Amino acid sequence: MTRLDLKPLAYDLFRQTLDLFLPLSCILCNSNTIRPISLCQGCQNKIISAEKIPEKTIISAMKSKPSWQKIRYLGNYNAELRELILAGKFQDNLAALKTLGQLFAQNICIEGYDPELVLIPVPLHRNRLKSRGYNQAYEIALPLAKQLGLKINRQCVERHIEAKTQHFLSREQRMLNAKTLFQTTVHKTNYFTDPLRFVVPKKVALIDDIYTTGATIESLSNCLSAAGAEVIEVWIIATTL
Repeated sequence: MTRLDLKPLAYDLFRQTLDLFLPLSCILCNSNTIRPISLCQGCQNKIISAEKIPEKTIISAMKSKPSWQKIRYLGNYNAELRELILAGKFQDNLAALKTLGQLFAQNICIEGYDPELVLIPVPLHRNRLKSRGYNQAYEIALPLAKQLGLKINRQCVERHIEAKTQHFLSREQRMLNAKTLFQTTVHKTNYFTDPLRFVVPKKVALIDDIYTTGATIESLSNCLSAAGAEVIEVWIIATTL
């Protein structure tokens, strides 16, 4: 047996030892669970076992054909997902966002994915990012990139218009609110920057926490498509449809 073969065995032994002496608690029900995801199997089943809405139903809810080609999501916006998303988004609970990303990565790994995809977290406006201190979409993208071996690009596009908070808006208001929110950043390249960071990749997966009307995602997808993205997938934690 080579030294390389011993690495996964040593890691599994280390993880089992930690689980024995320092058990991990489920962040939803506080019961013991096993690493690396801090969600017990029961809570995981509640999140991902519900019957998913077909992609064609999501598309039919839009007023026109989307500019993206495929949508994936972890589960319906049920009580368990709602608790984790709100904790991560409004209560500075980055562990909840990491857990969602880890669980989503497991799900995507089982379904299969294109290894050439580049993850693009939906950007926050700089004022919102400054007040919140982090972008929840980026925090979700981090474990996705790590577990799936994908790259993240958060430099090629920005939210240049600070839209109204979407949470309390109607569907029509959300659609109007989301138009032309984003712009690519290739104009920001200079002698001191790496121009490749600002180039829109050919294959992208847009990362966000909740899909409601799809207005924000469609605005970002349109922006990237116009800038040269040829394959656009949408990866969402939960849908409210």
